[in-house]
Amino acid sequence: MPVIVSEMRQTETHQKEIQKLYQDLPQAASLLSQVLPEVPEGCRYYVGVFNSKITAAALIKTLDNKTVELSHVAVHPANRGRDIAARVVGEVVAHETKLGTKQMHTPQANDSGTYNALAKSCGFKKVDSDDAILTLNLQK
Repeated sequence: MPVIVSEMRQTETHQKEIQKLYQDLPQAASLLSQVLPEVPEGCRYYVGVFNSKITAAALIKTLDNKTVELSHVAVHPANRGRDIAARVVGEVVAHETKLGTKQMHTPQANDSGTYNALAKSCGFKKVDSDDAILTLNLQK
């Protein structure tokens, strides 16, 4: 059974599941204060569900009408190492492409070679002198 990825607007009823995703990640406090109990205007919160449980998530923030930022990608600790993050990012990219997004940025993680490798495996690249940002062009 595959992970089903969809957008979630109301996070209040799933707070405990969402908190478990980020329990050991350094950016957890900043994200949880942003998306709980409700996803803010200008953002989309995607979740990956497997066996009726939230196993992964990612936050999209609109930068302008054709550019978004992907951040706070997380997989529940019990489900890591199964390529779920790549699946979630791929589904988010597909959904954002359908919405007309032209470009997606993601900050490089200073402390996580794993996240940077994930972003690069999903097609994100350095496109200018800003070493802190990776970019993915969605539509030509």
